[in-house]
Amino acid sequence: MGKKASEEKTLSRGGIAGLVIFYFSFIPYLILVWAAVAGTDTFFGGDAFRGYVYGFEAVGYMGLMFSILFPVYPVCLIYQILFGLLYIIRRPREVKRPAGIYAGVFVLLILVPCLVYSGRELVYYSKNVPVIREMLSEKYGEEVAADCKIKLDDMEDEEFNVYSPILLKDRSFTVSRNREGDFDDHGYLILEFENENEGFREDLNRYADEKFDMPSDMHLEAYCEGLDFGSYRYGDDYASLIPSAGYSVFKMYVELEDADQETLEKLLVSIWEEQCPKFSDLLDSSLVIIVSVKGQPVANMQITLPIPENRNLPVGSIGVLDAGREQYGLIDKAFYI
Repeated sequence: MGKKASEEKTLSRGGIAGLVIFYFSFIPYLILVWAAVAGTDTFFGGDAFRGYVYGFEAVGYMGLMFSILFPVYPVCLIYQILFGLLYIIRRPREVKRPAGIYAGVFVLLILVPCLVYSGRELVYYSKNVPVIREMLSEKYGEEVAADCKIKLDDMEDEEFNVYSPILLKDRSFTVSRNREGDFDDHGYLILEFENENEGFREDLNRYADEKFDMPSDMHLEAYCEGLDFGSYRYGDDYASLIPSAGYSVFKMYVELEDADQETLEKLLVSIWEEQCPKFSDLLDSSLVIIVSVKGQPVANMQITLPIPENRNLPVGSIGVLDAGREQYGLIDKAFYI
């Protein structure tokens, strides 16, 4: 029996060849090592495309690519398991130990960079989540900031996904750095809120019309920039939120019974002199005015607020649409108001 056991442990030419193949079968895993260290671009995946990913996510992505799209890893893994169980495990320590060390080194080469990156993400997350909550508190109220769940989406792009009870359970909005280097949601929460409450924009515009005592033929379009949501939750009545809304006015709709060039020019001047002073604090750099006659748009006018380049004077411009040019003989024109 001793002789037989000795013969079983002897490496045949086939065994040596199999062992060499075993070692070489780990070479494709260098792709996972590279992904763990440097990250990877998600160049395949359709809707799953996310740009560049790092750490465990990068390793998982490359693992899927070379398992499903290019089935390299399943072949390598099956061979390593079968060869290890049926051959290496029965060999002497001089064979088993190098094979075990070889496999262990590859595992560490993949695992260590991923753990380091995960640690960096944890530190980054812990440092910036309080800053994001403070921003949300100032913009939308303390209750929103306290109740939202914040998840890190991309550390390199400094993007976070925020889940709030203001929205549907599975909906989130993105928070990232703005040009000034501060975290901001860039209006995404308001946008998601408006999408889930279709009547909100119209009700806000109606509120602005009443607040600034607009004539019956003029209507404002407001852009909501902030809301103190308080205890509001998804599905509640939003009517009580509108008076606390922070918004800017950027567009006006005017309905006329008739139109000619002189009427449009006088209208532009009167809007600047009579209407704009009511909401001047809410204007940004310009006011767009859509003029319709009996429901048909005929001109897009604009008032550009005073700036040094225009001698600190307001500029009015009339841009004529096809209907205005053909039916009313209107022409494009720009002038100081």
